[in-house]
Amino acid sequence: MILFSVRQKQILLLLLNETAGISLKEMGKQLHVSRRTLYREFSNIRLFLEQNNLILTSYNGRYLLEGSDDNKNTLKDSLIDQHSVYEMPTAQRQNAVAAYLLLNNETTKILSIASELNVSEGTIQHDLLTLADSLSEYHLVIEKKKGVGVQIVGDEIKRRQVLCGILLTELNGYSFLRYLNNPDLTTKNYFMTLLPYDLLFECNCHLANHVFPQINFYSDRQRISTLLMFAITIFRFTYHNEINQLPKLGKNLEYLGMTYKFFANFHWHPVDDAPQVTQKEAIFLAQQLQNAHLNTHSLAFDTDNFSVMIQVRELVELVSLSYGWDFRRNPYFFKRLSKHIENMIRHEQDLLPNVQIETLQQISNKYSRLFKIIQEKWLEIFPDKELTTPESQLLLLYFANEYTNRGYQRQLRALIVCENGFSTSQILKSRLMREIPQIQKIDTTKVSDLYKLEQRNYDIILSTIDLPEFPRDYQVVSLLLLENDVTKIRNWLQTYLKKYSVIQEEPLPIESKFSVSPAVLREKENEIHLYNQIVEIFNVTEVENNLHDSLAEITHKIITNVPQDFIIDDQDVINHLLERVQLAPIGIPDTNLAILHTSTVGVKKPYCAIFELSQAFTMMAMDQEEIPVKRMIVMLAPQHIDKLTGDTLGMISSLIIMNDEHTELFEHGNTNKLRSFLTEKFLATIKK
Repeated sequence: MILFSVRQKQILLLLLNETAGISLKEMGKQLHVSRRTLYREFSNIRLFLEQNNLILTSYNGRYLLEGSDDNKNTLKDSLIDQHSVYEMPTAQRQNAVAAYLLLNNETTKILSIASELNVSEGTIQHDLLTLADSLSEYHLVIEKKKGVGVQIVGDEIKRRQVLCGILLTELNGYSFLRYLNNPDLTTKNYFMTLLPYDLLFECNCHLANHVFPQINFYSDRQRISTLLMFAITIFRFTYHNEINQLPKLGKNLEYLGMTYKFFANFHWHPVDDAPQVTQKEAIFLAQQLQNAHLNTHSLAFDTDNFSVMIQVRELVELVSLSYGWDFRRNPYFFKRLSKHIENMIRHEQDLLPNVQIETLQQISNKYSRLFKIIQEKWLEIFPDKELTTPESQLLLLYFANEYTNRGYQRQLRALIVCENGFSTSQILKSRLMREIPQIQKIDTTKVSDLYKLEQRNYDIILSTIDLPEFPRDYQVVSLLLLENDVTKIRNWLQTYLKKYSVIQEEPLPIESKFSVSPAVLREKENEIHLYNQIVEIFNVTEVENNLHDSLAEITHKIITNVPQDFIIDDQDVINHLLERVQLAPIGIPDTNLAILHTSTVGVKKPYCAIFELSQAFTMMAMDQEEIPVKRMIVMLAPQHIDKLTGDTLGMISSLIIMNDEHTELFEHGNTNKLRSFLTEKFLATIKK
């Protein structure tokens, strides 16, 4: 018995109920479809009706069914029984058509496929036209032979990989594993039943016994992928569809040994002339195991307080929307921010004191609009949790650091993630560039390499598989990138661009074109002199300290290494530095750096340098977390500091903490590299 689509059932029920006939206009009105659609559906159902002694006719513009009452009642009963039948959406049905033809190598009549999927032949014809373009990217061709049927021909490895990708897209991991472990469980999921159950069951048992214990899976989805590829491969070569070229395994033969051990215990022979596994097939499967052994666990969240994580996600979303900048793209930023906020909420007594911290004040002045937005949105999400100004500024530091690190990119960038990183990613890339030209930059990766990439560089991430515990939003697409995938991506981008395409830059002072005073030249001369002085004295000096030295002892050793041209009174400078440390933490979060700074009468002229300790010293960072400090960045200034000196030392502080690359340079760079870096930044400031 053939099953009909929803629309075909509606048409037939209308015809059965309207014994006097119904006009096209009225039918179109009731079903909300066009005249052309009705004509197409009539052609799809006529053959079935005729085979069951029913005729679709029209009299005076009204359509009706002619035939015996018994035949009409039989049709009506069958339509009512079909209300509970599983209906496939268009994209899912097209994946089913592709999977059916990819698994089987024989020429198949379109009527057989239509019966298999419970739709009309016309629907399958349309699906084949859609699939032809997608499959051609993999050099797979849909061949139609008039009067014989249709089949897919092409490279065997590509065929298996595309089929596995489609099944991964359509299968629910939990339901599939439950189905495997319960032979009595029935399912309406077409994709679960595409491969023989006994084959899947045997593969799963033997993989679990001889292979899976030795593979470091990052998710059930990866385990299912391996199982499917084994089952597909065995099915294909059992029916004499073997791969032609020898795959590259690499130097590690461990996986080939696992494969041969699997086949030494595996038995599935549905046909008498089934061939034995060849070396090519074994190497191909060993390659799948080798790919599966890698993992992406470093992207998983480790926060214990789930409710805090949800609140932080909402905070980031609100700040992003208000500022016009997508702060959600970098999972590492989100992890750091979540950890910091969780610590603040759990340890209320450890909040930063409500005193001005120069480094943080510089940032809040520079990013005043972002600072205001963060304060407002914080109160929306955490209304019962008031923060001191320095604590709010520290939140700003996380956001401003992320903003500065990424840089503003006007070109939309996409990342395509595939299970094993084979040519699928490049094929999807070419299709994506053709279908969605708004995306100007597209990179590709396999799952195992995903954690190596800077995800904040991408506006959208597309994946051909689910990514369990992946920390940022992504879109799952079919390997064939069907029409609904393209529509989904376009809709997502449209929403994304509305939210984040335009950023209102932080306000800058307005200067008149003709208001420049001759005194500016003298100011520039002073500026250049100060910059030159700082660059010349800046160096990295090693300081010998003991593991049990106190901060006072370390500070004394550092100050004795500062040239006497810059200090009048060593003890005065040491005292003021220690007082500053008592006032608020000076460590830079997630680094081995601390900024030891003061302004006092004991300082003769501005000084800035790095002192590297022989033994790391544990200090409190600005986020109330302890860090092992290896380098002290020492900044000294006279008590009555002028604006130029204050701005310059503040700029250096900002450079250290506002960009991850800059921070790494101050953590590990030598004297020459740091002097070159400061020279470059000072020259850029002079040009402005």
